[in-house]
Amino acid sequence: MDAFIKNLKIVYYSGLIIPLLFLGVFSIFAIPDTDIRHDNLDAVFRYLIPVFAVLFIPLGFIMFRNGLKKIKQEKDIDTILFTYRKYFVFRISYIVGVEMFSIVVLFYTLNPLYILYFLFILLILFFIYPTDKRVLKALGVSSEDIQNHEIREKEPKRSFSKKHRFIYVLITLLLLIWNFYFLWDFFHDKNKFPDVEVDRGTIQDSVYHNKYLDWTFIIPKNYRVIPDSVLDRNYKQGSKYLGSDQKRNNKEVRLLNITNGTTDLRSTLSPRALYPQLKTEKDYLKMISESFQNINADNVTIEIIEQGEVPIDSLEFNYLEFVFKGKRQLGSIIFTRFNKDYILDISILYLDTEQGKELLQRLNSSEINWK
Repeated sequence: MDAFIKNLKIVYYSGLIIPLLFLGVFSIFAIPDTDIRHDNLDAVFRYLIPVFAVLFIPLGFIMFRNGLKKIKQEKDIDTILFTYRKYFVFRISYIVGVEMFSIVVLFYTLNPLYILYFLFILLILFFIYPTDKRVLKALGVSSEDIQNHEIREKEPKRSFSKKHRFIYVLITLLLLIWNFYFLWDFFHDKNKFPDVEVDRGTIQDSVYHNKYLDWTFIIPKNYRVIPDSVLDRNYKQGSKYLGSDQKRNNKEVRLLNITNGTTDLRSTLSPRALYPQLKTEKDYLKMISESFQNINADNVTIEIIEQGEVPIDSLEFNYLEFVFKGKRQLGSIIFTRFNKDYILDISILYLDTEQGKELLQRLNSSEINWK
């Protein structure tokens, strides 16, 4: 009997430890490299995972109960023990499956809610710990029946519960502490979305003003505001060129976006929580320049001209200047600055170099006092 219980406990502790280990490893290696929260997935899976838990975990228990009914019809002890072990594995697998699903969704959405799902499901395992009394009661046989059938292996010097349980419990506790440390550090320090209210800004008499940025920009003549529908279409087309199917995150705030047909000024604010791996403005520009390597448009190349720092009003911005070379040559300069909550991105795109310079001078003469 001891050997049989030992095998069940190995299965049980494997189901307990493997998800914790999986969570711990991903909290170190996967989360720091995550560059965006997939809120569109979060809106689906925050309901789908509880549905899966309600369906599959009870299904595992039902299969286990049905298996016990079959067991009680058997007389051969070997068959009884084999069948019990099979359905015990099924029950553990259904629980672990939902746990692993929660972990995978956690690293796509970065929503701590899935940690609660994971811990709640993990708690269920503690109620099905295999003991001699529980197993014998489920089997409907006595320990003597099993011993007489020579199922029991040679008695070890120390039983599984005394020799190995402490090790498995210690590993489980260490993994819980490990996960708590890394996940708490990540979600507490890096992925809290700002509580400050950000406005898109207003335009009055060709003067744009944004209260949050304290930014005032005088719009040149012949420039008009770019509709959101056009910006959405351009974003989708740009993502396609860069080999990405990533949708625009609704946490990003569009600010001033204007064009005269050949020259554009575009500006956005993105919460830093969307890019937890970015520490500085240089990291942001590096991420953009690396994305150019994925461009899949025919006969289009990108040449980086220069990058560095430049003041706009009294604030220092990092900038990256590059050129799209294809049928037409499109120049672009990206200016960026971080504060503790947001990433400000102001970009100038131009087909006509002189008009690009004029818009750049207008930007340099604008007033911004963002803290």
